[in-house]
Amino acid sequence: MEKLAETIRKMHISFFKKLIIIMLAVNIPLLLSIAVFCYHSMRTIRQDTIKNVQIHQQNLIDIVENDVKYVEQQLYHISNMDDWNILRETSRGQITYEGVSALNQFRSRFQNVLGTSRLFMDISANLENADLRFSVNEGIDGFDAQEYEALQSEEAGAARFKSREGSLYITSLNAWNYDLSVSMAARMDWEKIRNLLADGRSFLNEQMMLVFYTESGAVTICDGMTEALYRKITEADTFSPEDSKEVQKHMILIHTSSAMGDFAIYSFVEKNDIYAAMKKFYGSLFGIMAGSAIVILTYGIIVNKMFKKVTQLIDENYAKELYAQRAVYRQLQSQINPHFLYNSFFVLQNMIREEENESASEFTKSLGQYYKFITRTERQEVALKEEVDHARVYLEIMKKRYGRRLEYEIVCGEAECLQIQVPRLILQPFIENVFGHGSHSGRDPMKIRLQVLREKEQIWIIIEDNGSGMEEQRLKDLAGELFKGDETKDSAIFNINRRLKIKFGSDYGVILENSSLGGCRVCLRLPGIEQKGAGQNYVSDDCSR
Repeated sequence: MEKLAETIRKMHISFFKKLIIIMLAVNIPLLLSIAVFCYHSMRTIRQDTIKNVQIHQQNLIDIVENDVKYVEQQLYHISNMDDWNILRETSRGQITYEGVSALNQFRSRFQNVLGTSRLFMDISANLENADLRFSVNEGIDGFDAQEYEALQSEEAGAARFKSREGSLYITSLNAWNYDLSVSMAARMDWEKIRNLLADGRSFLNEQMMLVFYTESGAVTICDGMTEALYRKITEADTFSPEDSKEVQKHMILIHTSSAMGDFAIYSFVEKNDIYAAMKKFYGSLFGIMAGSAIVILTYGIIVNKMFKKVTQLIDENYAKELYAQRAVYRQLQSQINPHFLYNSFFVLQNMIREEENESASEFTKSLGQYYKFITRTERQEVALKEEVDHARVYLEIMKKRYGRRLEYEIVCGEAECLQIQVPRLILQPFIENVFGHGSHSGRDPMKIRLQVLREKEQIWIIIEDNGSGMEEQRLKDLAGELFKGDETKDSAIFNINRRLKIKFGSDYGVILENSSLGGCRVCLRLPGIEQKGAGQNYVSDDCSR
Protein backbone atom coordinates (compact mmCIF):
# COMPACT_ATOMS: atom_id res chain seq x y z
CA MET A 1 0.00 0.00 0.00
CA GLU A 2 2.87 2.41 0.79
CA LYS A 3 4.53 1.73 -2.57
CA LEU A 4 1.25 2.43 -4.33
CA ALA A 5 0.85 5.75 -2.46
CA GLU A 6 4.40 6.82 -3.36
CA THR A 7 3.84 5.99 -7.03
CA ILE A 8 0.64 8.07 -7.09
CA ARG A 9 2.44 11.02 -5.44
CA LYS A 10 5.24 11.04 -8.05
CA MET A 11 2.71 10.85 -10.89
CA HIS A 12 0.85 13.79 -9.32
CA ILE A 13 3.92 16.06 -9.20
CA SER A 14 4.90 15.33 -12.81
CA PHE A 15 1.38 15.73 -14.14
CA PHE A 16 0.86 18.95 -12.15
CA LYS A 17 3.82 20.67 -13.83
CA LYS A 18 2.74 19.62 -17.28
CA LEU A 19 -0.82 20.73 -16.59
CA ILE A 20 0.28 24.30 -15.70
CA ILE A 21 2.27 24.63 -18.92
CA ILE A 22 -0.58 23.27 -21.05
CA MET A 23 -3.16 25.52 -19.39
CA LEU A 24 -1.06 28.66 -19.96
CA ALA A 25 -0.30 27.72 -23.57
CA VAL A 26 -3.94 27.04 -24.37
CA ASN A 27 -5.84 29.63 -22.36
CA ILE A 28 -4.10 32.80 -23.57
CA PRO A 29 -4.80 32.22 -27.30
CA LEU A 30 -8.23 30.94 -26.37
CA LEU A 31 -9.11 34.18 -24.59
CA LEU A 32 -8.09 36.23 -27.62
CA SER A 33 -10.06 33.95 -29.94
CA ILE A 34 -13.14 34.22 -27.74
CA ALA A 35 -12.98 38.03 -27.79
CA VAL A 36 -12.81 38.13 -31.61
CA PHE A 37 -15.50 35.49 -31.90
CA CYS A 38 -17.80 37.40 -29.54
CA TYR A 39 -17.55 40.58 -31.59
CA HIS A 40 -18.23 38.93 -34.93
CA SER A 41 -20.97 36.64 -33.66
CA MET A 42 -22.86 39.50 -31.99
CA ARG A 43 -22.79 41.53 -35.19
CA THR A 44 -23.85 38.54 -37.29
CA ILE A 45 -26.72 37.70 -34.95
CA ARG A 46 -27.96 41.29 -35.10
CA GLN A 47 -27.84 41.34 -38.90
CA ASP A 48 -29.56 37.96 -39.21
CA THR A 49 -32.24 39.01 -36.74
CA ILE A 50 -33.01 42.21 -38.64
CA LYS A 51 -33.12 40.34 -41.92
CA ASN A 52 -35.40 37.65 -40.56
CA VAL A 53 -37.80 40.16 -38.97
CA GLN A 54 -37.88 42.25 -42.15
CA ILE A 55 -38.88 39.18 -44.16
CA HIS A 56 -41.82 38.62 -41.82
CA GLN A 57 -42.71 42.30 -41.93
CA GLN A 58 -42.68 42.33 -45.73
CA ASN A 59 -45.01 39.34 -45.77
CA LEU A 60 -47.43 41.25 -43.53
CA ILE A 61 -47.09 44.38 -45.70
CA ASP A 62 -47.96 42.30 -48.78
CA ILE A 63 -51.01 40.81 -47.07
CA VAL A 64 -52.34 44.23 -46.05
CA GLU A 65 -51.53 45.83 -49.42
CA ASN A 66 -53.15 43.05 -51.42
CA ASP A 67 -56.26 43.10 -49.27
CA VAL A 68 -56.61 46.88 -49.49
CA LYS A 69 -56.14 46.83 -53.26
CA TYR A 70 -58.67 44.05 -53.61
CA VAL A 71 -61.33 45.93 -51.61
CA GLU A 72 -60.57 49.16 -53.51
CA GLN A 73 -61.08 47.39 -56.83
CA GLN A 74 -64.32 45.85 -55.66
CA LEU A 75 -65.62 49.23 -54.46
CA TYR A 76 -64.69 50.71 -57.82
CA HIS A 77 -66.55 48.00 -59.74
CA ILE A 78 -69.59 48.27 -57.50
CA SER A 79 -69.67 52.04 -57.90
CA ASN A 80 -70.05 51.57 -61.68
CA MET A 81 -73.18 49.44 -61.41
CA ASP A 82 -76.30 50.88 -63.17
CA ASP A 83 -78.48 50.12 -60.14
CA TRP A 84 -77.31 53.35 -58.52
CA ASN A 85 -79.71 55.18 -60.89
CA ILE A 86 -82.61 53.29 -59.35
CA LEU A 87 -81.62 54.42 -55.86
CA ARG A 88 -81.06 57.99 -57.07
CA GLU A 89 -84.69 58.22 -58.22
CA THR A 90 -86.09 57.16 -54.84
CA SER A 91 -85.77 58.24 -51.25
CA ARG A 92 -85.40 56.50 -47.90
CA GLY A 93 -89.08 57.05 -47.10
CA GLN A 94 -90.39 55.87 -50.49
CA ILE A 95 -88.24 52.95 -51.56
CA THR A 96 -89.78 51.13 -54.50
CA TYR A 97 -89.65 47.43 -55.21
CA GLU A 98 -86.84 48.06 -57.68
CA GLY A 99 -85.04 50.07 -55.00
CA VAL A 100 -85.32 47.24 -52.49
CA SER A 101 -84.03 44.83 -55.11
CA ALA A 102 -81.09 47.13 -55.83
CA LEU A 103 -80.29 47.49 -52.12
CA ASN A 104 -80.32 43.72 -51.68
CA GLN A 105 -78.03 43.32 -54.64
CA PHE A 106 -75.58 45.90 -53.29
CA ARG A 107 -75.71 44.31 -49.82
CA SER A 108 -74.99 40.90 -51.36
CA ARG A 109 -72.00 42.33 -53.24
CA PHE A 110 -70.74 43.99 -50.07
CA GLN A 111 -71.02 40.70 -48.14
CA ASN A 112 -69.13 38.84 -50.85
CA VAL A 113 -66.31 41.34 -50.60
CA LEU A 114 -66.17 41.06 -46.80
CA GLY A 115 -66.25 37.28 -46.97
CA THR A 116 -63.13 37.32 -49.14
CA SER A 117 -61.26 40.07 -47.30
CA ARG A 118 -58.93 39.34 -44.38
CA LEU A 119 -58.92 42.82 -42.84
CA PHE A 120 -62.32 44.51 -43.26
CA MET A 121 -65.47 44.18 -41.19
CA ASP A 122 -68.11 46.45 -42.83
CA ILE A 123 -68.93 48.32 -46.06
CA SER A 124 -71.32 51.25 -46.19
CA ALA A 125 -72.73 53.58 -48.89
CA ASN A 126 -73.94 57.20 -48.48
CA LEU A 127 -76.38 58.63 -51.09
CA GLU A 128 -76.95 62.34 -50.55
CA ASN A 129 -79.75 62.81 -53.15
CA ALA A 130 -81.74 59.86 -51.81
CA ASP A 131 -81.15 60.75 -48.15
CA LEU A 132 -80.01 57.15 -47.74
CA ARG A 133 -77.21 55.30 -45.97
CA PHE A 134 -76.94 51.55 -45.79
CA SER A 135 -74.27 49.07 -44.66
CA VAL A 136 -73.82 45.34 -44.16
CA ASN A 137 -73.74 45.51 -40.36
CA GLU A 138 -75.99 48.50 -39.60
CA GLY A 139 -78.67 48.19 -42.30
CA ILE A 140 -80.60 51.20 -43.75
CA ASP A 141 -80.48 54.65 -42.23
CA GLY A 142 -80.59 58.30 -43.25
CA PHE A 143 -77.81 60.08 -45.13
CA ASP A 144 -74.87 60.82 -42.78
CA ALA A 145 -73.50 64.20 -43.89
CA GLN A 146 -70.69 64.24 -41.31
CA GLU A 147 -69.45 60.83 -42.35
CA TYR A 148 -69.71 61.84 -45.99
CA GLU A 149 -67.62 64.98 -45.43
CA ALA A 150 -65.05 63.12 -43.35
CA LEU A 151 -64.54 60.23 -45.80
CA GLN A 152 -64.97 61.74 -49.26
CA SER A 153 -61.77 61.95 -51.31
CA GLU A 154 -62.36 64.01 -54.41
CA GLU A 155 -58.95 65.67 -54.41
CA ALA A 156 -56.18 64.04 -56.42
CA GLY A 157 -53.40 62.57 -54.35
CA ALA A 158 -55.52 62.30 -51.22
CA ALA A 159 -54.51 59.66 -48.67
CA ARG A 160 -55.98 56.23 -49.19
CA PHE A 161 -56.77 55.72 -45.53
CA LYS A 162 -59.30 57.83 -43.65
CA SER A 163 -59.81 57.93 -39.90
CA ARG A 164 -63.04 58.85 -38.16
CA GLU A 165 -64.10 58.31 -34.53
CA GLY A 166 -61.35 55.77 -33.85
CA SER A 167 -62.02 53.70 -36.98
CA LEU A 168 -60.02 53.35 -40.18
CA TYR A 169 -61.55 53.36 -43.69
CA ILE A 170 -60.78 53.22 -47.37
CA THR A 171 -63.28 55.02 -49.63
CA SER A 172 -64.52 55.26 -53.21
CA LEU A 173 -66.83 57.79 -54.93
CA ASN A 174 -69.06 56.80 -57.86
CA ALA A 175 -66.73 56.40 -60.80
CA TRP A 176 -68.91 57.52 -63.72
CA ASN A 177 -71.36 60.04 -62.33
CA TYR A 178 -70.30 62.32 -59.49
CA ASP A 179 -73.74 63.97 -59.56
CA LEU A 180 -75.12 60.95 -57.74
CA SER A 181 -73.05 61.97 -54.73
CA VAL A 182 -72.54 58.32 -53.78
CA SER A 183 -69.76 57.62 -51.31
CA MET A 184 -68.74 54.06 -50.32
CA ALA A 185 -66.43 53.25 -47.42
CA ALA A 186 -64.96 49.96 -46.14
CA ARG A 187 -64.14 49.87 -42.40
CA MET A 188 -61.13 47.88 -41.21
CA ASP A 189 -61.31 45.33 -38.37
CA TRP A 190 -58.86 46.05 -35.51
CA GLU A 191 -59.09 42.48 -34.11
CA LYS A 192 -58.26 40.88 -37.45
CA ILE A 193 -55.26 43.18 -37.84
CA ARG A 194 -54.00 42.35 -34.32
CA ASN A 195 -54.31 38.63 -35.03
CA LEU A 196 -52.37 39.16 -38.24
CA LEU A 197 -49.60 40.89 -36.29
CA ALA A 198 -49.54 38.14 -33.65
CA ASP A 199 -49.11 35.48 -36.35
CA GLY A 200 -46.22 37.42 -37.87
CA ARG A 201 -43.99 37.53 -34.79
CA SER A 202 -40.41 36.31 -35.07
CA PHE A 203 -39.76 36.37 -31.30
CA LEU A 204 -41.95 35.44 -28.37
CA ASN A 205 -41.65 38.86 -26.67
CA GLU A 206 -41.60 40.89 -29.89
CA GLN A 207 -43.69 44.07 -29.66
CA MET A 208 -45.32 45.13 -32.93
CA MET A 209 -47.04 48.24 -34.22
CA LEU A 210 -48.86 48.76 -37.52
CA VAL A 211 -49.10 52.48 -38.42
CA PHE A 212 -51.49 53.93 -41.03
CA TYR A 213 -50.85 57.51 -42.17
CA THR A 214 -54.04 59.49 -42.79
CA GLU A 215 -54.81 63.12 -43.54
CA SER A 216 -55.64 63.69 -39.89
CA GLY A 217 -52.54 61.96 -38.51
CA ALA A 218 -51.12 58.51 -37.74
CA VAL A 219 -53.37 55.65 -36.60
CA THR A 220 -51.59 52.88 -34.70
CA ILE A 221 -52.59 49.28 -34.04
CA CYS A 222 -50.40 47.45 -31.51
CA ASP A 223 -49.88 43.83 -30.49
CA GLY A 224 -47.96 42.82 -27.40
CA MET A 225 -46.75 46.35 -26.76
CA THR A 226 -46.39 47.59 -23.20
CA GLU A 227 -47.91 50.92 -22.15
CA ALA A 228 -44.49 52.23 -21.13
CA LEU A 229 -43.02 51.64 -24.59
CA TYR A 230 -46.07 53.07 -26.30
CA ARG A 231 -45.81 56.29 -24.25
CA LYS A 232 -42.12 56.69 -25.09
CA ILE A 233 -42.89 56.42 -28.79
CA THR A 234 -45.96 58.64 -28.92
CA GLU A 235 -44.90 61.35 -26.47
CA ALA A 236 -42.97 63.19 -29.19
CA ASP A 237 -44.73 65.90 -31.17
CA THR A 238 -43.96 64.17 -34.47
CA PHE A 239 -44.65 60.44 -34.62
CA SER A 240 -41.30 58.88 -35.52
CA PRO A 241 -40.41 55.68 -33.60
CA GLU A 242 -37.05 55.35 -35.34
CA ASP A 243 -35.90 58.61 -33.73
CA SER A 244 -36.58 57.42 -30.18
CA LYS A 245 -33.12 57.23 -28.57
CA GLU A 246 -34.51 55.80 -25.34
CA VAL A 247 -35.91 52.81 -27.24
CA GLN A 248 -32.66 52.23 -29.10
CA LYS A 249 -30.72 51.65 -25.87
CA HIS A 250 -32.52 48.47 -24.88
CA MET A 251 -34.18 47.31 -28.09
CA ILE A 252 -33.55 46.77 -31.75
CA LEU A 253 -36.10 48.69 -33.83
CA ILE A 254 -36.93 47.20 -37.22
CA HIS A 255 -39.50 48.63 -39.60
CA THR A 256 -40.75 48.13 -43.13
CA SER A 257 -42.94 50.55 -45.13
CA SER A 258 -45.42 49.85 -47.89
CA ALA A 259 -44.60 50.71 -51.49
CA MET A 260 -46.81 53.81 -51.33
CA GLY A 261 -45.45 54.78 -47.92
CA ASP A 262 -48.89 55.25 -46.38
CA PHE A 263 -48.53 52.46 -43.80
CA ALA A 264 -45.61 50.72 -42.08
CA ILE A 265 -44.87 47.94 -39.60
CA TYR A 266 -42.56 48.46 -36.61
CA SER A 267 -41.06 45.65 -34.51
CA PHE A 268 -39.35 46.23 -31.16
CA VAL A 269 -37.13 43.31 -30.11
CA GLU A 270 -35.41 43.19 -26.74
CA LYS A 271 -31.66 42.85 -27.13
CA ASN A 272 -31.63 40.40 -24.24
CA ASP A 273 -33.96 38.09 -26.19
CA ILE A 274 -31.62 38.10 -29.18
CA TYR A 275 -28.36 37.69 -27.32
CA ALA A 276 -29.63 35.49 -24.47
CA ALA A 277 -28.37 32.24 -26.00
CA MET A 278 -25.00 33.76 -26.92
CA LYS A 279 -24.57 35.34 -23.49
CA LYS A 280 -25.19 31.98 -21.91
CA PHE A 281 -22.64 30.45 -24.27
CA TYR A 282 -20.08 33.15 -23.51
CA GLY A 283 -20.75 32.78 -19.83
CA SER A 284 -20.02 29.09 -20.14
CA LEU A 285 -16.76 29.78 -21.98
CA PHE A 286 -15.51 32.26 -19.41
CA GLY A 287 -16.72 29.94 -16.69
CA ILE A 288 -14.54 27.22 -18.18
CA MET A 289 -11.58 29.56 -18.17
CA ALA A 290 -12.17 30.51 -14.56
CA GLY A 291 -12.74 26.90 -13.69
CA SER A 292 -9.41 25.97 -15.28
CA ALA A 293 -7.58 28.40 -13.01
CA ILE A 294 -9.42 27.03 -10.00
CA VAL A 295 -8.55 23.48 -11.06
CA ILE A 296 -4.85 24.38 -11.16
CA LEU A 297 -4.93 25.95 -7.70
CA THR A 298 -6.91 23.14 -6.11
CA TYR A 299 -5.34 20.24 -7.99
CA GLY A 300 -3.22 19.19 -5.04
CA ILE A 301 -6.31 18.81 -2.83
CA ILE A 302 -8.10 16.83 -5.53
CA VAL A 303 -5.17 14.44 -5.90
CA ASN A 304 -5.17 13.80 -2.15
CA LYS A 305 -8.88 13.02 -2.34
CA MET A 306 -8.24 10.76 -5.31
CA PHE A 307 -5.62 8.92 -3.31
CA LYS A 308 -8.06 8.45 -0.45
CA LYS A 309 -10.70 7.26 -2.90
CA VAL A 310 -8.33 4.72 -4.40
CA THR A 311 -7.51 3.47 -0.92
CA GLN A 312 -11.21 3.25 -0.12
CA LEU A 313 -11.89 1.31 -3.32
CA ILE A 314 -9.11 -1.09 -2.48
CA ASP A 315 -10.58 -1.62 0.99
CA GLU A 316 -14.07 -2.05 -0.43
CA ASN A 317 -12.85 -4.57 -2.99
CA TYR A 318 -11.06 -6.46 -0.25
CA ALA A 319 -14.19 -6.41 1.91
CA LYS A 320 -16.26 -7.53 -1.06
CA GLU A 321 -14.02 -10.54 -1.62
CA LEU A 322 -13.99 -11.29 2.10
CA TYR A 323 -17.78 -11.23 2.41
CA ALA A 324 -18.11 -13.37 -0.71
CA GLN A 325 -15.68 -15.92 0.68
CA ARG A 326 -17.53 -15.95 4.01
CA ALA A 327 -20.83 -16.48 2.21
CA VAL A 328 -19.48 -19.42 0.22
CA TYR A 329 -17.80 -20.90 3.28
CA ARG A 330 -20.98 -20.50 5.32
CA GLN A 331 -23.07 -22.20 2.67
CA LEU A 332 -20.59 -25.04 2.32
CA GLN A 333 -20.71 -25.50 6.08
CA SER A 334 -24.49 -25.42 6.31
CA GLN A 335 -25.31 -27.43 3.20
CA ILE A 336 -22.56 -30.04 3.00
CA ASN A 337 -23.51 -31.59 6.30
CA PRO A 338 -24.79 -35.04 7.27
CA HIS A 339 -28.31 -33.79 8.00
CA PHE A 340 -28.93 -32.42 4.46
CA LEU A 341 -27.11 -35.30 2.79
CA TYR A 342 -28.88 -37.98 4.85
CA ASN A 343 -32.28 -36.52 4.08
CA SER A 344 -31.43 -36.33 0.38
CA PHE A 345 -30.17 -39.93 0.30
CA PHE A 346 -33.20 -41.08 2.25
CA VAL A 347 -35.52 -39.51 -0.31
CA LEU A 348 -33.49 -41.02 -3.14
CA GLN A 349 -33.58 -44.46 -1.45
CA ASN A 350 -37.39 -44.34 -1.18
CA MET A 351 -37.70 -43.45 -4.88
CA ILE A 352 -35.52 -46.37 -5.87
CA ARG A 353 -37.40 -48.73 -3.53
CA GLU A 354 -40.72 -47.63 -5.07
CA GLU A 355 -39.13 -48.05 -8.51
CA GLU A 356 -39.71 -44.41 -9.34
CA ASN A 357 -36.72 -44.44 -11.63
CA GLU A 358 -37.62 -41.34 -13.60
CA SER A 359 -38.22 -39.30 -10.47
CA ALA A 360 -35.01 -40.65 -8.94
CA SER A 361 -33.12 -39.62 -12.07
CA GLU A 362 -34.54 -36.06 -11.96
CA PHE A 363 -33.85 -35.81 -8.23
CA THR A 364 -30.23 -36.93 -8.71
CA LYS A 365 -29.82 -34.39 -11.50
CA SER A 366 -31.21 -31.60 -9.29
CA LEU A 367 -28.94 -32.62 -6.42
CA GLY A 368 -25.92 -32.54 -8.72
CA GLN A 369 -26.86 -29.10 -10.06
CA TYR A 370 -27.31 -27.83 -6.52
CA TYR A 371 -23.85 -28.92 -5.30
CA LYS A 372 -22.20 -27.84 -8.54
CA PHE A 373 -23.45 -24.27 -8.07
CA ILE A 374 -22.53 -23.83 -4.40
CA THR A 375 -19.07 -25.38 -4.80
CA ARG A 376 -18.03 -23.15 -7.72
CA THR A 377 -16.00 -20.69 -5.65
CA GLU A 378 -14.03 -19.18 -8.56
CA ARG A 379 -16.91 -16.84 -9.48
CA GLN A 380 -18.02 -14.15 -7.06
CA GLU A 381 -20.83 -12.81 -9.26
CA VAL A 382 -23.37 -14.50 -11.53
CA ALA A 383 -26.33 -13.47 -13.65
CA LEU A 384 -29.59 -13.18 -11.70
CA LYS A 385 -30.97 -15.94 -13.93
CA GLU A 386 -28.44 -18.40 -12.48
CA GLU A 387 -29.45 -17.42 -8.94
CA VAL A 388 -33.12 -17.97 -9.79
CA ASP A 389 -32.31 -21.33 -11.40
CA HIS A 390 -30.37 -22.36 -8.29
CA ALA A 391 -33.31 -21.38 -6.08
CA ARG A 392 -35.64 -23.44 -8.26
CA VAL A 393 -33.31 -26.47 -8.06
CA TYR A 394 -33.23 -26.15 -4.26
CA LEU A 395 -37.04 -25.95 -4.09
CA GLU A 396 -37.33 -29.01 -6.34
CA ILE A 397 -35.13 -30.95 -3.94
CA MET A 398 -37.23 -29.85 -0.98
CA LYS A 399 -40.40 -30.63 -2.95
CA LYS A 400 -39.27 -34.24 -3.30
CA ARG A 401 -38.72 -34.33 0.43
CA TYR A 402 -41.95 -32.64 1.58
CA GLY A 403 -44.25 -33.73 -1.22
CA ARG A 404 -47.71 -32.19 -1.05
CA ARG A 405 -46.81 -30.33 2.11
CA LEU A 406 -44.83 -27.84 -0.01
CA GLU A 407 -46.12 -25.53 -2.72
CA TYR A 408 -43.92 -22.98 -4.43
CA GLU A 409 -44.16 -20.44 -7.24
CA ILE A 410 -41.45 -18.59 -9.18
CA VAL A 411 -42.55 -15.67 -11.32
CA CYS A 412 -40.29 -13.35 -13.30
CA GLY A 413 -41.31 -10.18 -15.10
CA GLU A 414 -39.23 -8.95 -18.02
CA ALA A 415 -36.57 -11.44 -19.09
CA GLU A 416 -33.96 -8.66 -19.38
CA CYS A 417 -34.06 -8.21 -15.61
CA LEU A 418 -32.42 -11.61 -15.25
CA GLN A 419 -29.25 -10.42 -17.04
CA ILE A 420 -28.07 -8.19 -14.18
CA GLN A 421 -24.94 -9.45 -12.41
CA VAL A 422 -25.40 -10.10 -8.68
CA PRO A 423 -23.29 -11.60 -5.88
CA ARG A 424 -23.55 -15.39 -5.62
CA LEU A 425 -25.92 -17.09 -3.19
CA ILE A 426 -28.32 -14.24 -2.38
CA LEU A 427 -31.65 -16.13 -2.82
CA GLN A 428 -31.31 -19.71 -1.60
CA PRO A 429 -30.31 -18.74 1.99
CA PHE A 430 -33.61 -16.86 2.45
CA ILE A 431 -35.61 -19.81 1.09
CA GLU A 432 -33.68 -22.10 3.42
CA ASN A 433 -34.67 -19.91 6.38
CA VAL A 434 -38.33 -20.65 5.63
CA PHE A 435 -37.71 -24.33 6.31
CA GLY A 436 -35.46 -23.70 9.29
CA HIS A 437 -37.31 -20.88 11.08
CA GLY A 438 -40.77 -20.59 9.51
CA SER A 439 -43.72 -21.81 11.54
CA HIS A 440 -46.50 -23.47 9.53
CA SER A 441 -49.75 -25.18 10.36
CA GLY A 442 -49.70 -28.97 10.04
CA ARG A 443 -52.92 -28.95 8.04
CA ASP A 444 -52.01 -26.28 5.49
CA PRO A 445 -49.21 -26.80 2.96
CA MET A 446 -46.10 -24.66 3.21
CA LYS A 447 -46.23 -21.97 0.47
CA ILE A 448 -43.21 -20.12 -0.91
CA ARG A 449 -43.33 -17.50 -3.63
CA LEU A 450 -40.33 -15.98 -5.44
CA GLN A 451 -40.89 -12.97 -7.74
CA VAL A 452 -38.56 -10.85 -9.89
CA LEU A 453 -40.19 -7.55 -10.87
CA ARG A 454 -39.15 -4.28 -12.45
CA GLU A 455 -40.61 -1.05 -11.07
CA LYS A 456 -39.47 2.06 -12.97
CA GLU A 457 -35.69 2.24 -12.49
CA GLN A 458 -35.38 -0.62 -9.96
CA ILE A 459 -35.50 -4.39 -9.85
CA TRP A 460 -37.21 -6.08 -6.88
CA ILE A 461 -36.72 -9.69 -5.80
CA ILE A 462 -39.44 -10.76 -3.36
CA ILE A 463 -39.39 -13.98 -1.34
CA GLU A 464 -42.40 -14.63 0.92
CA ASP A 465 -44.09 -17.53 2.70
CA ASN A 466 -47.31 -18.29 4.55
CA GLY A 467 -45.76 -18.88 7.95
CA SER A 468 -46.55 -16.99 11.13
CA GLY A 469 -44.32 -14.00 10.27
CA MET A 470 -42.38 -11.95 12.83
CA GLU A 471 -43.34 -9.81 15.78
CA GLU A 472 -43.56 -6.14 14.90
CA GLN A 473 -40.86 -5.06 17.36
CA ARG A 474 -38.45 -7.74 16.16
CA LEU A 475 -39.17 -6.79 12.56
CA LYS A 476 -38.55 -3.12 13.36
CA ASP A 477 -35.25 -3.91 15.09
CA LEU A 478 -34.00 -6.00 12.17
CA ALA A 479 -35.01 -3.31 9.66
CA GLY A 480 -32.99 -0.71 11.59
CA GLU A 481 -29.94 -2.94 11.78
CA LEU A 482 -30.12 -3.69 8.05
CA PHE A 483 -30.48 0.01 7.22
CA LYS A 484 -27.38 0.89 9.27
CA GLY A 485 -25.43 -1.99 7.70
CA ASP A 486 -24.38 -3.43 11.06
CA GLU A 487 -21.07 -5.24 10.44
CA THR A 488 -21.09 -7.00 13.82
CA LYS A 489 -23.82 -9.35 12.62
CA ASP A 490 -22.65 -12.40 10.70
CA SER A 491 -25.90 -14.14 9.77
CA ALA A 492 -26.79 -14.80 6.14
CA ILE A 493 -29.24 -11.89 5.90
CA PHE A 494 -26.63 -9.32 7.06
CA ASN A 495 -23.94 -10.88 4.87
CA ILE A 496 -26.15 -10.62 1.77
CA ASN A 497 -27.24 -7.08 2.68
CA ARG A 498 -23.61 -5.90 2.99
CA ARG A 499 -22.59 -7.53 -0.29
CA LEU A 500 -25.48 -5.86 -2.17
CA LYS A 501 -24.61 -2.45 -0.73
CA ILE A 502 -20.94 -2.89 -1.63
CA LYS A 503 -21.79 -3.78 -5.23
CA PHE A 504 -24.72 -1.45 -5.95
CA GLY A 505 -24.48 1.32 -3.35
CA SER A 506 -26.08 2.28 -0.04
CA ASP A 507 -29.53 2.78 -1.60
CA TYR A 508 -29.85 -0.93 -2.27
CA GLY A 509 -29.95 -4.04 -0.14
CA VAL A 510 -32.40 -6.14 1.92
CA ILE A 511 -35.77 -5.04 3.31
CA LEU A 512 -37.82 -7.14 5.75
CA GLU A 513 -41.59 -6.98 6.28
CA ASN A 514 -44.53 -9.26 6.96
CA SER A 515 -46.21 -10.82 3.94
CA SER A 516 -49.87 -10.75 2.95
CA LEU A 517 -49.58 -14.57 2.80
CA GLY A 518 -49.17 -14.56 6.56
CA GLY A 519 -45.44 -15.16 6.88
CA CYS A 520 -42.34 -13.10 6.29
CA ARG A 521 -41.44 -11.18 3.13
CA VAL A 522 -37.83 -10.51 2.11
CA CYS A 523 -37.35 -7.81 -0.54
CA LEU A 524 -34.02 -7.38 -2.35
CA ARG A 525 -33.75 -3.96 -3.98
CA LEU A 526 -31.44 -3.78 -7.01
CA PRO A 527 -30.78 -1.08 -9.64
CA GLY A 528 -32.61 -1.37 -12.95
CA ILE A 529 -31.17 -2.00 -16.40
CA GLU A 530 -31.72 -0.16 -19.68
CA GLN A 531 -35.15 -0.98 -21.06
CA LYS A 532 -34.90 -2.03 -24.73
CA GLY A 533 -38.56 -2.77 -25.37
CA ALA A 534 -40.70 -0.07 -23.78
CA GLY A 535 -44.18 -1.25 -22.99
CA GLN A 536 -43.37 -4.98 -23.34
CA ASN A 537 -44.32 -7.36 -20.55
CA TYR A 538 -43.18 -10.91 -20.92
CA VAL A 539 -42.29 -13.85 -18.67
CA SER A 540 -39.13 -15.88 -18.94
CA ASP A 541 -39.74 -19.56 -19.58
CA ASP A 542 -36.80 -20.40 -17.32
CA CYS A 543 -38.46 -18.69 -14.36
CA SER A 544 -42.03 -19.78 -14.87
CA ARG A 545 -41.35 -23.48 -14.51
